Amino acid sequence: MARPKRLCFERQCQHRKPLSRLLVKCLVFSSLLATAQLVETPIAPAANFTKLRGSSARTQSLTPMRLPFWDDFSFRQEPDFPNDTLWLWGKTVWVNHGRAINPPSIYTATFDGINANGKPYNVNDVLAKGFADTLVSRPIKLDGLRPTQADSVYISFFYQVTGLAEAPDQDDNFSLWFRDENGNWENVFEVSNSVNLRVDSFYYAIVKVEDRFHHENFQFKFQNFSRLSGPYDIWNLDYVYLNSNRWSDDFWFPDRTQVQPFTSIFERYRAIPIKHFRDTAATVLARPTAIFGNLYGGQEKQTSAYYSHVTIESWVGETVAIDTFSLERKTSIDNGIYFKEFKSVTLTKAIDKDSINLIADSVAIKFKVWFDSGDDIIVGPPEFIAFISRFKPINFSLNDTTTADFILHKHYAYDDGTAEYGAGLNAVATEMAYSFPMFTKEIDTLNGVYIYFPEFGVAASQNLDLKIWSADSNGKPETVLLEQSIAVTRTQFNQFTYYPLNPGLLVQGKFLIGWQQNSVGLIAVGIDKNNDSGDDIYFNTKGTWEQNQNVRGSLMIRPVFGYVPELSVVSGVEKNHPPLYPNPAGREFYIPGRVNSISIFNMVGAELSYESEIQEARTRVHVQNPSKGLYLVRWIESGNIHTSRLLLLND
Repeated sequence: MARPKRLCFERQCQHRKPLSRLLVKCLVFSSLLATAQLVETPIAPAANFTKLRGSSARTQSLTPMRLPFWDDFSFRQEPDFPNDTLWLWGKTVWVNHGRAINPPSIYTATFDGINANGKPYNVNDVLAKGFADTLVSRPIKLDGLRPTQADSVYISFFYQVTGLAEAPDQDDNFSLWFRDENGNWENVFEVSNSVNLRVDSFYYAIVKVEDRFHHENFQFKFQNFSRLSGPYDIWNLDYVYLNSNRWSDDFWFPDRTQVQPFTSIFERYRAIPIKHFRDTAATVLARPTAIFGNLYGGQEKQTSAYYSHVTIESWVGETVAIDTFSLERKTSIDNGIYFKEFKSVTLTKAIDKDSINLIADSVAIKFKVWFDSGDDIIVGPPEFIAFISRFKPINFSLNDTTTADFILHKHYAYDDGTAEYGAGLNAVATEMAYSFPMFTKEIDTLNGVYIYFPEFGVAASQNLDLKIWSADSNGKPETVLLEQSIAVTRTQFNQFTYYPLNPGLLVQGKFLIGWQQNSVGLIAVGIDKNNDSGDDIYFNTKGTWEQNQNVRGSLMIRPVFGYVPELSVVSGVEKNHPPLYPNPAGREFYIPGRVNSISIFNMVGAELSYESEIQEARTRVHVQNPSKGLYLVRWIESGNIHTSRLLLLND
């Protein structure tokens, strides 16, 4: 049995500095010198910057609060920002659940080099350094404390360097500051990236608030000193707690919570075309897994349970039907959770396929789990109750409920819709491909591709050669089925751009989507770090295809399916054409009219041999050695090009 992962409370651990930082610098500043490969790169946070992320009238008018102060960033008014009833100035940091590794609770606040408008603090000097993001608490009343309280006021927090993002330089630092009664800020804690910190651990810090800071408008702030030119030099912050009746080694909390998002209920995908799902619903539906953590040190381990709840919205035209039900009413977590342990828990039930309307146009499934931790219940001996009561009125059950959304509509998606990073190629004539196994055995028409190109790097217009490949027996790209040029459209806020395929492409089984790069410099596509499909990514930089082993996450590329009428194209104008007959056929079929230049292709682009004969007002076609399956037939009649699908039944 594998040893459980635990929170790292030590000040120093062995450090493993990632190589990606040097690669990113080379790409950003000297792309011509970079080695051609698939690389990751930081991107600006994908929060909604349509309004300034600074102080508002509401936060400016906050009156001083009383102890205790607690925030694990799981409860807030706006999805990407800290709670504006606790923080006076905090919208330069990004609250997320994708840039940290093994946090104490599911959401963390990320500090980087992006300002309140989502732009670099310094756009003129890429090497400029200084104080960047700042998170400032609301005023807190520390005057009038009883003598027994005054000597026991401490603030604690967890911090992490790098996580799943970009490592700071060794002289970069993360610091905590206190504000005295004259309005002056004093640095009371500082850590740099030169003290051998592990990038995959959170470190615990606790700092005493000395008497000189005990006034009616006390404040504290966190800030990072780093490069000011973009989303680099990352520090993550979590679980900030300020209170009296504490001591220097006070490090446990009556809190058990989820620390990582759910895995998918559709195996690896988070979205599936509903018509594909109809064929495989019984085998595709999976039991999701979540990771729970325990900061409660009162006993050796804690027994806990959970409830799971589902809401299904089914759309038929403009009509929606909503069904809500409990999946698991109360299920105990086997063997409990040890103090500081991260425990992976797979739910005992999957959604029944019969609860999903398979004839709907689209279905949205909201999955919800309530962790029945008992964090809001205080029981035990009187001395224990008195000890726990010091946390009142904090409600640690606020972080016990999490949700996840899954879609059945027209597209496949590995990603959850939020990019924490970017990935791409960095040299001309290199290729990248992303594999999509279809959840149906049927042939379908691939109509287009959604791609999220985040705003990054070169602002000039660039083109890519979008390609669709069939897969060989090892899953690598084999035959190019379609190739067309697309313009790279960079967007903010995780906004996808739709690239239609012209014409739509018939695919079956497994196919790959990607492109060939035609320009110098990195063209990054968004990557979701919460869901890892990195082994479905391939790249070709040396003349052969290699499977990705370095980039972790899911590229924000989504193939879109749908019905396309069988049409012919004449000088760019679509016209109906007479059907082939019989269809389905054996070895022989007929094309209406006297035609020439016939071509017959299978689904991987291989051309079939045939014999043809013009017979008055029709053309007979005899296929040699066909295999059972769907084929594409093209021909010319009176100067017009026609295309039609043909199903051959002969084995």
